Amino acid sequence: MKKVIIDTLKKYKWKIILQLVLLAFDIYLLTCPAKIIGIIIDYLNDIEANRELILNNIYFLLGICAVYLLTRIVWKYLEVYISRGVEKDLKAKLFERFLKLKIKEIQNIKNGEIMSYFVKDTNEIRSTVYRIISHGSRTIFTFIIVIFQMARGVNVQLTLATLCPILIVSFVVVKLKKYVEINFKKAQDTFTRDV
Repeated sequence: MKKVIIDTLKKYKWKIILQLVLLAFDIYLLTCPAKIIGIIIDYLNDIEANRELILNNIYFLLGICAVYLLTRIVWKYLEVYISRGVEKDLKAKLFERFLKLKIKEIQNIKNGEIMSYFVKDTNEIRSTVYRIISHGSRTIFTFIIVIFQMARGVNVQLTLATLCPILIVSFVVVKLKKYVEINFKKAQDTFTRDV
């Protein structure tokens, strides 16, 4: 099954890379309006002398917002296209494998159960791929861009002092989640075990 998923994702390799590039650019553009608004506020001390600079920054802000919107639309379109394509290809490949099964292997399983497992598994894989590509990469890119901009604009020591607790807490949360999942599965197995 893992090979089927990897082969399916390889088919969308360039689209995934393009989506990740657009996502990184999108996150970077998201940081720009706050800077531009800060510059405009600084120029408001002397409106008459800085009128041209204020207008130029407002036009620049509108341009960045338009590019951000366009980038986000293309990125979201690719996200939906890739997740739907992966789901469609996986269903086709799983159905091909299903047709190769011998009747004796599945004769005790009802057709409805087979189809529900089939649909549930492909939907689960699609949502996992979607979460990894979308949420995971968005979190990573946001973290990288914030680190870079804070280190460049503020102070490297302050950046480390701010982000180290976040990393430690994230690590602890991931470990606790795994621990809870393992214990939940043990409790579920114990509860459902035949006596």
